[in-house]
Amino acid sequence: MAYFSNATEQEIYEEQYCNRCVHGGREEGCPVMNLHWQWNYQQHGDKEKAAILNGFIPREDINNLQCAMFTPHAQGA
Repeated sequence: MAYFSNATEQEIYEEQYCNRCVHGGREEGCPVMNLHWQWNYQQHGDKEKAAILNGFIPREDINNLQCAMFTPHAQGA
């Protein structure tokens, strides 16, 4: 499951994926990142929340991997 230990770590992830994704920059925000903002710390004591977050942004060792909802902007868009 993805885990962001601080805002800087999340900002780096957003630069790598979210800012290049069709879901990023929406007025209501990205549903995946909205869940992470709500459940980031709670996921450690709640297996259901952890499983949901892991389904969207898997984690390998200490690295958050690409979001399952990542859809890059079309070239030239």
